[in-house]
Amino acid sequence: MKVTCIKAMCIALAIAWPCAAKAAIPDHPVITEIYQDAPGAGGAGPVGSDPDDPHQEFIEIYLPPLADLSPALNKDALNLTFYSIEGDASSPEVSLVNYRIDLPTFDLDPSNGLTGLPRPPSGIVVLGWVAYFGNPPKTLLGDPTNRVALINGGITSATDFTFIAINGNHFNGTLNFPVPDAVSYLDTHTAPFTGIIEQGSGAFLLVNRDDPGYAEICGITDPNICSSFPNLVAGNRLGVSSLLDGFAANDDNNFEIDQQPYSPPTGDNIDLEFVLPQGGAFTPFIPQVPEEGSGYQRRFIDSTKTSEDGIFGNENPALDAANTYISLSNLGPFFPTPGYSALTTSPAQLSIAIPSMQTFQILKNTLARPALVSANIGGNFGMEIVAIPSGTRLPTEMNLSPAESAFSGQGMAQLAPYIEAETFSSTQLGHSELVSIEVEASSAAISDPVLLDPTASSCAAIVTIDPTTGKNAAGGVYQATAFFAVQGVSPDPGIANEFILTSLGSAI
Repeated sequence: MKVTCIKAMCIALAIAWPCAAKAAIPDHPVITEIYQDAPGAGGAGPVGSDPDDPHQEFIEIYLPPLADLSPALNKDALNLTFYSIEGDASSPEVSLVNYRIDLPTFDLDPSNGLTGLPRPPSGIVVLGWVAYFGNPPKTLLGDPTNRVALINGGITSATDFTFIAINGNHFNGTLNFPVPDAVSYLDTHTAPFTGIIEQGSGAFLLVNRDDPGYAEICGITDPNICSSFPNLVAGNRLGVSSLLDGFAANDDNNFEIDQQPYSPPTGDNIDLEFVLPQGGAFTPFIPQVPEEGSGYQRRFIDSTKTSEDGIFGNENPALDAANTYISLSNLGPFFPTPGYSALTTSPAQLSIAIPSMQTFQILKNTLARPALVSANIGGNFGMEIVAIPSGTRLPTEMNLSPAESAFSGQGMAQLAPYIEAETFSSTQLGHSELVSIEVEASSAAISDPVLLDPTASSCAAIVTIDPTTGKNAAGGVYQATAFFAVQGVSPDPGIANEFILTSLGSAI
């Protein structure tokens, strides 16, 4: 159902915000976000995509401040490489490199003269596309000094973060965005349409290419003569000493987040099992996360993974996968956020999913409590939130009112403030209401930082459905559908137990 809200609606995207206190940020660069499966007229890639679409594919990396950088890393010439390793067990290219992106040199200590790009104020570096022109691409869109980066609705320059054009060396290049020193071959016949962030299972690695354990490995489509086999199992091809950060996306039906690393091999041919097996050099350092939405975001950049706590033998990829990453969706409320990463000390911040997520079905002659899809996208501070619906078009058919607030104990967690929707015995089946909903949030504690975006608006579609019969495509009776609810152990005061009075309740 396409929903158009008549009243004004504000859906807040995450913005950068200074922290109230210095956090224990990592002493090495980390991967903060990977977004994939971007919508657009031409697909996920930079050919045919709408430049006004803010949700384009990108890779986001955080560089720590000079004062926090490990002395083992070169502060005047930090050279990073991003690898994607194919991990789909059914792929003939499993264990090969999908692509390699060599970032330009960064100089985190400009006091003695710059030897590379300076650290951006936010510390965020974004790798992404600039738009192609033509189908198939004939050139890059626009003027070399004014290329359009396909993030944040299309930008021609970046301020507090640094954007790097991964395809900026194609055709006549780009001048307004940095271009990587070397990019593993991007096929202009396929990559612009499929997008650089490969779908399916794969391991993402951020490595230090100045480390003795680093190996220059080409992508599977690179025309150069070089190896495309990282040999993660033995670790003698791409050494573990070069690893700075990494995780792996797993979409195998047999994948269980709490059963990694697999030992011994299961024999079920589970994705990534042969790329990151027990005993492999990267196994305890690369948590496998389930592939659910359109990407992944590091929950808090100042939350240490077990593989980063400095305690040898303490690595726990299952624990890291459960606590360090969240899934992203292009529908929200965790929207892709180039140039932004939350710290535990960041203020709480309200975010609401787009209206198409706020569609609810209710039964006639009931009191339903549909919950709005929203989230606290800020730091580790709680917020109290309440949803206030507008009046309905036909109050005699459906009546709406606010309900209890929903409370979040920490940031980067989804919330569910709900409203009460009452229908009557006389309510017509199929009756629908499109209502505006105001959402108000407040800090959970007086001592918490000032909450960001405390008010927002969205709209919801609420439809009354038939509780007894389903319908086929022709509108005829197709099947019977039974709905029931079981009263909880601790019932809400004043709320009648509707289930126990039914024939099904009596039978149970």
